[in-house]
Amino acid sequence: LSQHEGFSPPAKEGGRELVAYVSRSDATAPRASSGAADKIVTSSNLNLALTVGCELSCVYCNCRYFGESGSPTMAADVAHRVIKSFRRDGFEELSFFGGEPTLHPQLADSIAWAKELGYEQIMLTSNGLRLENHGLAHDLIAAGLGRCLLTLSSLDSVIEDLLCGEPGTHKRKLRGLESILDAARDSSCPPSIGVNLLLAKPTLPRLSATLRWLYGIGVREFGLDFVWPMARIVRNQSFVPRYREAANILLDVL
Repeated sequence: LSQHEGFSPPAKEGGRELVAYVSRSDATAPRASSGAADKIVTSSNLNLALTVGCELSCVYCNCRYFGESGSPTMAADVAHRVIKSFRRDGFEELSFFGGEPTLHPQLADSIAWAKELGYEQIMLTSNGLRLENHGLAHDLIAAGLGRCLLTLSSLDSVIEDLLCGEPGTHKRKLRGLESILDAARDSSCPPSIGVNLLLAKPTLPRLSATLRWLYGIGVREFGLDFVWPMARIVRNQSFVPRYREAANILLDVL
């Protein structure tokens, strides 16, 4: 069972209204036990968008629609109130997403604040560009980051840059991935590092090779995200594969 609730906490700063997207999810699953009955394990996760801004303009992403009616960035004091409120309600996991959360100047402070409040798992979903700054990668891990998922479309630089809408994206993403992996190896409490891979027509043929390469450099967690016909892809659905086109490739990968 999964339940989701979204709201926009209002705040005023310099006469401007700050609006950001927040969602919550509650997941309940049975867990086998030695007794006659299963135990029910419930976990609650807060998904917090600190900003809806992003350096990229990926053809498959709708994050730019989130901020049409307000400021693209949540003030740090608002974020801290939201984080504290949900922790008080018993939430144990916190995920920062966006937009691009590493654009927020108080991201490391927010992670540290959440860790101090007792969140058991703190996760970041990022395009990885700013993580090429090894200092930032180190600071986020030191603050208490427990899991980091980076987005990657392809190992082919032409395809990656095309899908992300910015030249040079491919090189920066790989540098960011290398940086966060290095920072994790240097940490006494390393986070889990994973990669979300986009399943689109241009990326499917090399999906298996991409997974093998990522595994070879130390990535152990993968997400396979099927591209949706939304955002600018609505006007160009040549990027969207049909399920039957992807089936054999996915079976091979699995």
